Amino acid sequence: MRFSERYGYRPIRSQLQVESIDEPLRNGLWNVLYNAILHDWVGPYLPEHHARIVKRFWMEFLKQPIDRIPSTGADFVRKFREIFFLHPWYDVYDLLEFFCEQSSSLFCERAGIFVKLCNDVMTKEMSAWRVVGQHIARITSEEEIAAIEEAERPTDKFTPVSTHIRSAVALLADRQNPDYRNSIKESISAVEAICRITTKEPTLGKALKSLPQKGVIVDPAIEGAFHKLYGYTNGPQGIRHALLDQETLDHDDAKFMLVACSAFVNLVRARAPAS
Repeated sequence: MRFSERYGYRPIRSQLQVESIDEPLRNGLWNVLYNAILHDWVGPYLPEHHARIVKRFWMEFLKQPIDRIPSTGADFVRKFREIFFLHPWYDVYDLLEFFCEQSSSLFCERAGIFVKLCNDVMTKEMSAWRVVGQHIARITSEEEIAAIEEAERPTDKFTPVSTHIRSAVALLADRQNPDYRNSIKESISAVEAICRITTKEPTLGKALKSLPQKGVIVDPAIEGAFHKLYGYTNGPQGIRHALLDQETLDHDDAKFMLVACSAFVNLVRARAPAS
């Protein structure tokens, strides 16, 4: 039995589990990308900040030599179209994820609109994937996505917590080599970090018990559940000791930990003292 089931969690499974992108989904996502960005690139010149982004795409995404970079925006559009319509499904999502990561530079305050349009298409075409923050992950529940994105948001002293959540998402969202084991580790590390920052205690076990002293009142059942989860991940057969069989973990386990830990992080952050 997976530990997500052991603690009573029954994940909502998408009816579309086959890893592929059918023609309507491919076309819909291409139309969003083209209308939002690429239609401005078909001329001979690119806006300066767009040129920086395509240079990064060429060197970091495609890992191509800089002296072979296309000379016009139209050449880049052709390259993007080739990836979108001739490459495997995971390359399409990798490309779309690249633009989601660059969306704040491309769209400024309208970055959220681009993400929403992508998610609207994925929802309409019954994709098993959604944009979560800056990554594309196999998570479809709007409530779960909202909880994760709130926990990802950096806020002053809790910035290390957000870093752990973002790392958990990135490890879970890797479409070719998802690392469920370390995604779980990052999720529980986020809980440990927010509790230790709030209480100044050295371990999660002590920090959980000290939360009420800092004005963070947590239901005893929830506190008990995280004590058990922490014991599971930190025990002699646990993930942190690298002794847990990798094959016993799957996407549902890692997603359960990510969603549960994100919700707990949001609860503590909302009730923690300002200073």
